[in-house]
Amino acid sequence: MSGEGHAGGRPSVESAAAARLEDWMRRRRLLLGLAVAIAGLLAAVNAVYPLGRDANVMVLLALGCCLGVPGLILQFRERCPGCGARLGWQAGLRLPAACRRCATPLGPGPGN
Repeated sequence: MSGEGHAGGRPSVESAAAARLEDWMRRRRLLLGLAVAIAGLLAAVNAVYPLGRDANVMVLLALGCCLGVPGLILQFRERCPGCGARLGWQAGLRLPAACRRCATPLGPGPGN
């Protein structure tokens, strides 16, 4: 841990752990953007060349398997560097400012 503290008295996350958390957030945003882009592309193609109801269901199931399963694995893979709690339960689209379990600061506050 770096020697710097915060208001709660706990040390802040070391730079290697902070870089790992930022990389985790970047990969999550990339996967979400890819899923939205593919869904939009499929909707546009379906508007021009209708596939039919059964084919649409199969394409959506394939999209869910190809992007949903890796997304869930990515979401719940990362742990708090302080206590080891899974951050996927705590993080929505943004990295939480601090771990809910041990209050280790993880990133910028909600206003940043």
